[in-house]
Amino acid sequence: MADFQTPLFARIPENVLFDQELTLNDLRVYGAMALYCRQTNLIHIGQRKLSEFAHMDRRSLRRSLENLGRRGHISRAITLLAKRTVYQLNSPVFLATADQRLGAPQRPLLGAAQRPRYILKAPDKRLQ
Repeated sequence: MADFQTPLFARIPENVLFDQELTLNDLRVYGAMALYCRQTNLIHIGQRKLSEFAHMDRRSLRRSLENLGRRGHISRAITLLAKRTVYQLNSPVFLATADQRLGAPQRPLLGAAQRPRYILKAPDKRLQ
């Protein structure tokens, strides 16, 4: 068991907890992912650290990640810049705000046309 300064807890949704197709290792991996999922539904922890948190070897971890992905409880993406895998928990429990959990329409992400534009000003010649 890890030595923490403050007690932590993990939110595990009932559709994951009572899924008959998941093994106990799958639930352990999901719980470890949920524990380190802070204000969002994304986990930026690699498989090596995740296997340490879940107290299992990496082969068992990969098998559990595949099973959770196949059941639709998690998704994964690879970031282009860091070439790291980012996992996403696919449950409304992990959405950022209470309004989103209650079904309020989400604000769309800003498109290229809506992003604020920054204009670089020419240096002021009086300051030279």
